[in-house]
Amino acid sequence: MAIPAVPPGGKATLLVMATTLLLQFALQAAFFPLPALFDATWLGYIDAPFHQYQMELARQLCAEGQSVGYDLFFAAGHLGGVTFNASAKLPALLACITGSPESVSTIYKHFSFWSGVLAPSLLVLTCHLLRLPASVAVVTAILAILFWWTGAMRWYHTAGMVAYVLAAHACIPFAVAAVEACARPTISRIVSLALLAALGFLLHPLFALATALLGLPLLLVDPTATGRPTRALAVAATLVVGMLALNAFWLLDSLSAPSFVTVANPYQREVDPLLPLREALGTASTAAGGSRLYGGLLIGAMLCMTCYRGPRRSTLMALIAAAVLFLLWASLAALLPSLASLQPNRFSALGWLCLLLPAAGGLAATVEQWPASRGVRSEDRRVGK
Repeated sequence: MAIPAVPPGGKATLLVMATTLLLQFALQAAFFPLPALFDATWLGYIDAPFHQYQMELARQLCAEGQSVGYDLFFAAGHLGGVTFNASAKLPALLACITGSPESVSTIYKHFSFWSGVLAPSLLVLTCHLLRLPASVAVVTAILAILFWWTGAMRWYHTAGMVAYVLAAHACIPFAVAAVEACARPTISRIVSLALLAALGFLLHPLFALATALLGLPLLLVDPTATGRPTRALAVAATLVVGMLALNAFWLLDSLSAPSFVTVANPYQREVDPLLPLREALGTASTAAGGSRLYGGLLIGAMLCMTCYRGPRRSTLMALIAAAVLFLLWASLAALLPSLASLQPNRFSALGWLCLLLPAAGGLAATVEQWPASRGVRSEDRRVGK
């Protein structure tokens, strides 16, 4: 016997989101640590020094009124600037605005720190956008923080891939909001989403690809959007055009000059059909390696398919489908050289992240139904069944 889920959380989910932010802030402050935000030292983990170098190069080019220029120290023979800066454009823009070489390390450390604080709460924000029960939002918050500290996203963030980590978390609530706009468009909604899409694309170019792969299954399960496909397509095209137009200040230069990043980047392109299984066991040979928490997310997703009967069930099923799509992409997309340059292995982390909300829904529904199912069994025993 299933019991109905509690009503959508509303203000309760916002309270859960605020609590998630505070808890993640405390954890980040302890492990970053917080005093490091205000000294002159640079972050020195793996990609972080290179991104800070790109920020300093961008600052110098901006002072000369240029977005590209010859880089004397890295990639000799190739243009530097936006053509060689795939994932630090937003902090580089901030460095250009300040104009001070001393600000580069401080800006990057704040960018890294606050991205880590914000990321888990974006999953709770998705619960709020979907009007999921507060119980689901609570479980989502717990899983999101566990995912951050035990999964691939934590490794990527520590390794300096901060922009990708934030973009991966942000694309989930954005895709949900974009599908809602396709189904029920308003001018204010389209304008605000176009601005957010432009910011996401500036943050990391793979934001657009991740949103497209995620948005497709979400769009297919929305009866209002599929009932009027021409309108949905027009809204989606408007968002894409707005995103590209607002990023033309760096995109045109990037398209007109060859990028050393995508041509010579050998990372995150392993082909492995068993990658999801290896990551769930924590034995993957990829950079992040996986996490045993992923097995729990799989169990939660299966419970969602069998037990969850609350609001937006079809959307949670679409997120499971998106997770499968991302995991297939991560495992096999590098078979094509043109796709291998996009580093498909990194998308597995986003695939597991997409399972987080369905797993939370499944776990919350199971906990809610457990007392009722025990009561039914007790009643059966009393009447001799």
